Amino acid sequence: MKLQFIKLKLDWHSELPLESLRQFIIESLNVHGDPLRWSITSIERSLMKKKIIVIEAVVIISDSF
Repeated sequence: MKLQFIKLKLDWHSELPLESLRQFIIESLNVHGDPLRWSITSIERSLMKKKIIVIEAVVIISDSF
């Protein structure tokens, strides 16, 4: 088992309500490992006016990943 720092940029689609944002982020982090700590460090706008959420996280990587 080890810890890994990751930085993700996620598209925040307009149909995703704010109330579902936390679950969306956790599900996206689960692909990389078990989230230990995470935070939204910024929200950017793309050229196509999409919202991009920048996440910094520490995930636990086990032998099964």
